[in-house]
Amino acid sequence: MFLEKINQDIKNAMKNKDQPKVNSLRYLKSRLQENIKSQNPKEEPDILMSYKKTLEKSLDIYKDHKGELDKIQYDLSTLCGYLPKQMTEEETKIAILEIKNNNNICNSNLLMRESILSLKGKADGKIISKLVKEIFN
Repeated sequence: MFLEKINQDIKNAMKNKDQPKVNSLRYLKSRLQENIKSQNPKEEPDILMSYKKTLEKSLDIYKDHKGELDKIQYDLSTLCGYLPKQMTEEETKIAILEIKNNNNICNSNLLMRESILSLKGKADGKIISKLVKEIFN
């Protein structure tokens, strides 16, 4: 799914002579292709989210290196075009409460597990964890 769109976007970027975008998309494509060839392939959105987290960590590491920082920010903005829209904190809280009520969950660990499984790729795990803790405090 993502590979087809990325391939098309690479072609368009090459036609427009947008070399930074071509480079960014090629690296993204290589990450997805490596996953396909791996022993335990993950779902494509998981690969993209993992790459996003890596880029976000890199922003902190390279904050004093202007050239590298610009490249990372560009890669991150390119990647965000392929990620599913993330839920807001309020939407996430509503979803967690629905999961809790629909499954009659009275244990924070169980709610955390069910929430992560249900909201995978839609909400940030840190926000889910924070909200589950709030619900049970």
